[in-house]
Amino acid sequence: MENCAEIRGLCVSFNGEEVLHGITTDIPRHGITVLLGRSGSGKTTLLRVLAGGADYEGTITMPKGHAVGYLPQDLVEIKELPLIEYLKERAGLTELSRELAACEQRMSLLGENDPAVKGLLSEHERLQRLFESKGGFGFEVEAKQVLKGLGFAPERDAERLTSEFSGGWKMRIALAALLLSHSDIMLLDEPTNHLDTESMEWLESWLRDYRGTIIAVSHDRRFLDNMVTSVAELANGRINLYSCGYEKFLTEREE
Repeated sequence: MENCAEIRGLCVSFNGEEVLHGITTDIPRHGITVLLGRSGSGKTTLLRVLAGGADYEGTITMPKGHAVGYLPQDLVEIKELPLIEYLKERAGLTELSRELAACEQRMSLLGENDPAVKGLLSEHERLQRLFESKGGFGFEVEAKQVLKGLGFAPERDAERLTSEFSGGWKMRIALAALLLSHSDIMLLDEPTNHLDTESMEWLESWLRDYRGTIIAVSHDRRFLDNMVTSVAELANGRINLYSCGYEKFLTEREE
């Protein structure tokens, strides 16, 4: 599948009012596609649909097996844990570590010639490969790099409870968790809202090296100018895709 998402006849209604009607488009793989449109045009709704968080009619086809991560614009509830442990849990590493330990425990109780050992070895290898693919072996180092980039003081903040941080910093925690999840597709709703200039510059650098696909909603002119590779404009429940950066989009739309 060449596209990140193939959308056909998408319709979404809330309280009897149709927000999106008959949307058909292809979102390209890789790069950063920004959703633009007036307030109420359905940008956040489309992100929520792609994240699996809203009902719809029509069809959406996305690459099989691709992990999707979503950063909503509004603050989401964050579980109370030490910050580094919360990030591990959100990355799926806490549960994987438990499964690996349980597998090793079962193997330790069996003799070498037990016929069940072969199956457990195979399962252990599968779990280790998954753990490695999620960055498990170097997670703490990577997590502290991301935290520092987003303005935290990693050596001090890593062990602080998530409940000790203010709302704006909790949004940065949610962003850090998403970046560390190694999703194939990231859906970002106003990702720079709670960032200072230094953190924004770091985020742009990180996103340039990201090998997956990003679909974002943003009103940040700096982000639009520096990062966008294609534009999907929503208007009157419909969508037009421009395969170009933001500046060229403005010119093409005028023409």
